[in-house]
Amino acid sequence: MKMTPSMLLNITLLTIISASFFLVNTTASSYETASVEHDPWIDLNDDGSIDLYDAVVLLTRFGSKGTPINKTQLLLELLEKIENLNATIIELNNTITEQQNTINVLNTTVTYLNETVVYLNGTGLGAPDYDSGWIQLNTYHNTSLIPWEPLT
Repeated sequence: MKMTPSMLLNITLLTIISASFFLVNTTASSYETASVEHDPWIDLNDDGSIDLYDAVVLLTRFGSKGTPINKTQLLLELLEKIENLNATIIELNNTITEQQNTINVLNTTVTYLNETVVYLNGTGLGAPDYDSGWIQLNTYHNTSLIPWEPLT
């Protein structure tokens, strides 16, 4: 195949145009990252880059109407919800701590009662053979979780 001057000119022009696209693309991207801060609200497809794909998303929705939103207000509302959840978590942790303390006191009481039963069984002073019907009134009004002192 013989190369004509017009084919040579076309190849030369195609090479120059291709090279210029490459130079423009690298120059534009380095300029973009150097002088413009990334705004995640503009990155519509959340790929970490504001590019032609984001413009396509924007242009396909051009002219549409809707309820305007205040993004700052939305973020503040979200922050308030997070703070409320954190307060609830702290409250629940405090409740868990109180319940663990109650469980520890109850475990101590059970241990004491077991020691008392072992002591009474060992001495032969177990339960009486009769019930006099006597009720100790301060038992029902005592607010302490352990109304007696452990044996020493």
